[in-house]
Amino acid sequence: MFLNYFKNLFLKYTLRNKWQEVSTLASTSAIRSVGLVIDETSFFEKENLIKELISNGFSANSMSILVYRDTIDKKETYLHYTFNSSILDWNANISDAVVTNFIQKDFDLLVSYYDIEKAILTEIEKAIDLVGQENIRHVKIIEDKVIIICEPATNLDALMVRYGAMAFIKKTLNEIVIAVDINFIVKSRLNAK
Repeated sequence: MFLNYFKNLFLKYTLRNKWQEVSTLASTSAIRSVGLVIDETSFFEKENLIKELISNGFSANSMSILVYRDTIDKKETYLHYTFNSSILDWNANISDAVVTNFIQKDFDLLVSYYDIEKAILTEIEKAIDLVGQENIRHVKIIEDKVIIICEPATNLDALMVRYGAMAFIKKTLNEIVIAVDINFIVKSRLNAK
């Protein structure tokens, strides 16, 4: 369990750096092949998403679908190919032939779908890690802002590097209040993809 935590951290870092070279060339030709990667850990509307794509003119035969789950039940059968992080080694090498073939295909349209809520929660976890969990008093979402309330002596340097002017910080004698716009979080996560 403890080693899996470090493996996941190391893998995220390696994958983020390894796959930044993805080409984003625009094309004016018709879309004939669609690759769809769905994180089914927290998104359960997979079939509705596929139906929506089909209703908008995409052929079911032209879609290649991969589904990610945090845990896979060996007794359960899945309609689409489903994988988890066990296919990755410490160097982020993929040991699964189906996933490797999917990655090597040239799709006219590649869609990676996950819940925005998960992206926001992931970003909040990163902010808490930057400040140090022991320094956090409360984390709240109020309207369209993430509010983090910290101890008054908390070092905010790492947080300022990540958010810069996008983080509103108010220091008092009793606490530090940090507010980050959720729209900024969502846009930065979408641009990182």
